[in-house]
Amino acid sequence: MFGTMVAVTIYVSSDITMLGFLKNNYMVGIYSISAKIYGMVGPMLSATMAVTIPRLVMLMGQGKMSNYKQLFKKLLQTMILIVLPAVVGLMMTFKSIVLIIAGGEYLRSATPLSILSIALFFGTLNTIFVECVLIPAKRERATLITAVIAAITNLLLNFVLIPHYSEVGTAMTTVIAECLSMLMNFYFSRDIIGEIFLAKGFWKENLNIVIGTIAIWLVCILIKSLIYSNIIQLIISIICSCVIYIY
Repeated sequence: MFGTMVAVTIYVSSDITMLGFLKNNYMVGIYSISAKIYGMVGPMLSATMAVTIPRLVMLMGQGKMSNYKQLFKKLLQTMILIVLPAVVGLMMTFKSIVLIIAGGEYLRSATPLSILSIALFFGTLNTIFVECVLIPAKRERATLITAVIAAITNLLLNFVLIPHYSEVGTAMTTVIAECLSMLMNFYFSRDIIGEIFLAKGFWKENLNIVIGTIAIWLVCILIKSLIYSNIIQLIISIICSCVIYIY
């Protein structure tokens, strides 16, 4: 676990370090705003699964795999229910959030924030696979392999993308690293939870979530076209999106 934590720390913290090395402090300041906002939202989403993890560990330890898979499916669907609209909402209101939190001089950080919001989805699913499947199954070696490969990929992509795309390239490397981590950890978990994703009912049950997320996207576009105050725009977007998504 220590090796995994070190590898994850490297690829999470290396973005800002390399941005400063390959560009300048101004770009670091711009990206830091979007990274901090992303860093606040991610743990909040992941924290919602904390109460379920001990029970999943207990069920797997007792060999009650049928009960484990049922609970895991519920957790996965709940997280998708929460994360998808959060990602779309953040992508649609990124400018208002940056302007309210940091001010107009940091508006450039809105673009990397919109890109980083995509990483929220991959990062949350990755956390589920690690904390709820691989760690309880004592497959720490698999998580270490994933973390090391993601860290190396992140470092190499930073050298390629930052010189051309600056802070946007840094955000892109984070998304790619999170997506790669998610796919690799799912691969290592496939023999335990693969059948959940293959079931037709799983995708059918999540169709309503996708439809609700599209509705949020459309509502945010409409509100943007009608309201120009960033604070009012953000507040109304959140309220309307919640009402539409729930009902």
